[in-house]
Amino acid sequence: MEKLSPRPEIGQCSFFLKKKNRFCRFRPNKSQIYCAEHSLEMGVELERKRVTCPLNPSHTCYEDCLQKHLKKCNNRRKAEEVYYVEGINSGSDIEEDKVSVNSISGDELQNVINRINKLYDDYIGCIEEEILTHACLQEELDNETYGTSAMRHRKQQASLVGHMEKLGLLKDNTSFIEMGAGKGQLSHWVQKAMTDKENLSFLLVDRGSARYKFDSYHKSEEEGPKFERIKIDIEHLDLGKVKSISNSDKIVTAIGKHLCGAATDLALRCLIRPVDTDTELPCKRLKADDTENDRRSHTRCPKGIVIALCCHHRCTWKTYVGKKFMRSNGISSHDFQLLLSISSWATCSWQGWKAEERGKASKIENQEADHEDDKVEDYRGNIKLDKSEREMIGRKCKRLIDHGRIQYLHDHKMTACLKHYIDGNLTPENVVLLATIEDKV
Repeated sequence: MEKLSPRPEIGQCSFFLKKKNRFCRFRPNKSQIYCAEHSLEMGVELERKRVTCPLNPSHTCYEDCLQKHLKKCNNRRKAEEVYYVEGINSGSDIEEDKVSVNSISGDELQNVINRINKLYDDYIGCIEEEILTHACLQEELDNETYGTSAMRHRKQQASLVGHMEKLGLLKDNTSFIEMGAGKGQLSHWVQKAMTDKENLSFLLVDRGSARYKFDSYHKSEEEGPKFERIKIDIEHLDLGKVKSISNSDKIVTAIGKHLCGAATDLALRCLIRPVDTDTELPCKRLKADDTENDRRSHTRCPKGIVIALCCHHRCTWKTYVGKKFMRSNGISSHDFQLLLSISSWATCSWQGWKAEERGKASKIENQEADHEDDKVEDYRGNIKLDKSEREMIGRKCKRLIDHGRIQYLHDHKMTACLKHYIDGNLTPENVVLLATIEDKV
């Protein structure tokens, strides 16, 4: 029997969006079956003429309302804030043409893998697992209605807050800066963990406009300090020019949950005062006889950094802060791009908790999928790796990339380390970067 085509709801646009597998949710004008946007696309004549927006040709507006539209269009050029400095955290070096494991010979790939294994043994070895929790999320963690997908995020947040508490970062007189804040959930739980603390502030930085933000929970005095949010790419953020930071005597603590790829490097460079090149000034603590300029420099250097890492394949040589470590071990820009490419092996076939969630109903499918994943993959005819071997090599690449970041922080007088902060069965991105600076120079 032929399956009937779906129909739009009454009062809904009849244009079917194939990518979203649903009808457009805008309402059509009277006597029309398409909304104004899709009427134009379908060649339907309207009483009022629509024209392409000059700021972004992907959408249209009524010609007689063009000037009004330009004033509120999301693509309009906004006045640049004083803290916007083009490329201040970009790093240096020209990015070479992209290289991946698919563009090199089998011999070169084997050589890279051998170097990865040696460097990992020399510098990394075993990373400590320390899964913590915090009372501020206990009610959430005890909620049995949450599935694994929802619960694993709460466990991550609980462990990150727990690590902050263990490092002594949940103190009075602190400004928390959440990099790549998204909805701001991590800041939300940090605030909940500090209801007995005073003189706190939260600065949330993100280049996007997240929907359903947790900022709304902090609009009244009863819910703690109001969240300050700035929309900017970290690449262009001069943190020393953000008034709530530069004009404050509070201790600065930086946090982030899964700060994707190059964003971690941009954030580290942003937090440690940048100069004209990849060389930054060393961190130091504020002293009584510091000048105002010293004070401003101090506010750029955090007391602590807690960042859950992810998406190493999206790093770039230009932005990467660990180039000194890589170069000292003979890793060039070309080699680094191969590390990025190979790092994706750690997650590209990962199943973790999802395999368990499928349940007994799909047991046969799981067995077939597992069998497929265990197949030996042939690279360039002479390198044969199974799923577990690929994942292991991919994880080693990730940790070497992270070790360069650790060395960068050590060079700037911070104590730093990596830890497994959550069960690897819940997420393959289960490593956190922890860094602190001593109170004395």
